[in-house]
Amino acid sequence: MALSVPERIRGNPGIPKERQLVGSALVADLDESATVWYEPPFDVDDTRPHFVVLEPSIGVCVVMVFDQTEAQDALQAMRGHLRVTGDDEVANPLERANSFGHELGRRIQEEPALPDVPVGGLAAFPYLHRAEADALGFDSVIDVGHCLFRDDLDAARRGEAVMEVRLTHAL
Repeated sequence: MALSVPERIRGNPGIPKERQLVGSALVADLDESATVWYEPPFDVDDTRPHFVVLEPSIGVCVVMVFDQTEAQDALQAMRGHLRVTGDDEVANPLERANSFGHELGRRIQEEPALPDVPVGGLAAFPYLHRAEADALGFDSVIDVGHCLFRDDLDAARRGEAVMEVRLTHAL
């Protein structure tokens, strides 16, 4: 089980349920050498990625959770955005994760004491199964190989060791 900051992600009233699902799966599935930070401070504007994961044998991965509640249905993917119930378009979470990852990687490279560390990004869809994403055409908007879906989160909680594979693929 990975170290998490804060210590408790699941059941924390200050963390939205969809992010609790993702964070608890990361913590449960990664070994004790990994650290999972929830919303670490990132820049002067107080912009924060949802999660930053350090897996020393792999690298650093920024994980952004798709802003969708359990009650909303993802309808389609179009024009670089994902649509949810109603006409709400939500920015591509993988683009945001990669943007944070790029900036974090740049900062790591500027530190001469730090080794070259791979940095990447993942998008998480805690209420969507991979087959549903395929049927909705998500691959036209987002690299689904760099995404975590409900199947992955459920498998991680069952102890099927999927997170390390997903993190490795993202880097």
